[in-house]
Amino acid sequence: MQANEAKKNRGWTMRILERTYPEGMDQETIKKQLIELQLTPSAADMRGVVAYLQDKRYIKVTRVGSGVLEREVIALTARGVDLLEGNIDRDSGVDLGD
Repeated sequence: MQANEAKKNRGWTMRILERTYPEGMDQETIKKQLIELQLTPSAADMRGVVAYLQDKRYIKVTRVGSGVLEREVIALTARGVDLLEGNIDRDSGVDLGD
């Protein structure tokens, strides 16, 4: 994935999660929504998006359920909301489209 694509995928991932804050959603649902936006992240791309945003503390990943129902739920953190609202300095690694 090109750097600009990665930045756009990160920004849209955060915008998607903004709608469910403070809950979250699973990675597959996020990926489907990115595809609907004409973005085509691979599984590796999504791992990179999640890792970057988690390393920056913009999102948190929590395992819920058990057995075959176990999944990871991704949710914005307060810091992620602050980035979206412009309350903290912009991050050149996240394209928020504004």
